[in-house]
Amino acid sequence: MLWLQFGDRRMRPDIQLGRREVGEYTLHVSCPWRIVGPEGLVVASGDLFTPADPLADLADFDWEAPGANWCDVRLRAFIAATAEAPLAVSAVSADELGSLRLFLGDEYVLDIFPDSSFAAHVESEFWRLLQPGSGAPHFVVGSEGIARVPEA
Repeated sequence: MLWLQFGDRRMRPDIQLGRREVGEYTLHVSCPWRIVGPEGLVVASGDLFTPADPLADLADFDWEAPGANWCDVRLRAFIAATAEAPLAVSAVSADELGSLRLFLGDEYVLDIFPDSSFAAHVESEFWRLLQPGSGAPHFVVGSEGIARVPEA
C-alpha cells in the first residue's frame, strides 16, 4: 500500500510509536498508481516487483524488504529531488470508475487507477482519503463504489 501525507504536519498519538508525525490528510492507495513527470514515468506501483540490485537473484528476491525493490529507490530519489520545494496538490480530477488524478505542482501527476471489476463475493478497496486523528469519516473508493467510513 502507498501512503501519502498532505497538508500541515502534526503530531498525533500512535499505539506502536507513542507519537508520530502525520499530514493533515493521508491518502492510502491499494491499487495501481504512477507518478509522471516532465520526462515521463518517475515511479510506479509495478516497480515493487523489480529488484533494486541489478544482480539480485529473482528466485529469492524479497520485494517487501525495505530498500530492496526499485519502487523504494525511485520514491527516495523523487522525494530527494523535490525536497527543497515540496510539492502541493494544485488540482484534482476523478472519474466514475474510481480513478483519481492529483496534479502535484506544475510538473508532476499522481495517477491512481483501479484494476478490478465488481464481484459480489469480494470487495476491493482502491483508495481512501482520511484526516488522521480528526474523528472525521474516511472517504473510501472501492469495487462497490464510494463510502464514508467512520474512523476506527
